[in-house]
Amino acid sequence: MNEIRFPMLKNFFGAYLHQDWHLEFSSPTEAVNAFKEHSTTSSVLDTCKELDRLIAETPHLGDPGMFLWQKLMCYYDPIADGLTVQEWLEGVRTQLHK
Repeated sequence: MNEIRFPMLKNFFGAYLHQDWHLEFSSPTEAVNAFKEHSTTSSVLDTCKELDRLIAETPHLGDPGMFLWQKLMCYYDPIADGLTVQEWLEGVRTQLHK
């Protein structure tokens, strides 16, 4: 799997959960809310569609955390908060869909 299939997610993670995200936001939830607040409805919906595809493919990734980091530029590690990557992605999807 490669990142080309997820351009909206790469943009989202790279812009809101980048290397220094913790300096701008107090939590990943706050970063997701900022993305939702500053994005068009169309962008949020397209990001949700990509999240659906990624969530479905997560069980087939050898190391989903490495995929997020290396391919999608996501520097948040859900394991640090007691979540699997899939659980966290599902939570992001729910948060964006509200």
